[in-house]
Amino acid sequence: LEPANDMTVQAVFTKGNAWFLVNGNSLYGDLNEAVTAASQVSNKTIVVFNNGTLPAGDYTIPSGMTLVVPSDAANSVYTEKPAEYTSTSPVKPTFYRTLTMAEGANLVINGTLNVSGGMLVSTPWPGSVYGALGKIHMASGSTITVNNGAKLYAWGFITGSGSVTAKSGSTIYECFQFM
Repeated sequence: LEPANDMTVQAVFTKGNAWFLVNGNSLYGDLNEAVTAASQVSNKTIVVFNNGTLPAGDYTIPSGMTLVVPSDAANSVYTEKPAEYTSTSPVKPTFYRTLTMAEGANLVINGTLNVSGGMLVSTPWPGSVYGALGKIHMASGSTITVNNGAKLYAWGFITGSGSVTAKSGSTIYECFQFM
């Protein structure tokens, strides 16, 4: 790095190896610190910036805030419906970004969790997942709790041995397909 002007450099120490982007320009190595930072800016979206592991601990996404596991470089957020694609042949899904939850990682959603992705809308395979996706992989003993009023948009994948609990009054969106 060769600075063109005077600048201040700050060391960042992390508990795990996952990074979280706040306000499009600030990286945090701790999800709780990212939540604190996002609460102080108008853009209350936190983006999982790299493939990494959320270490054991308790994390809460407050009401009005969104945690995104993106499916593309634009960090696109899909709500009531996923990205829609047309194709005459199926494509094996790939994972653009994966957040692994370690054993003992507990994520409470009071706002929104968005695991971004898309689906095929054309025949002969309408409704199948398609292209690059976001993914959360849950180790045994990890939890996601979606509280009353909170939303989970699972257009990508949530896999593993952890548990997801949707409490009364929460809203869950996902691609459900069967043949």
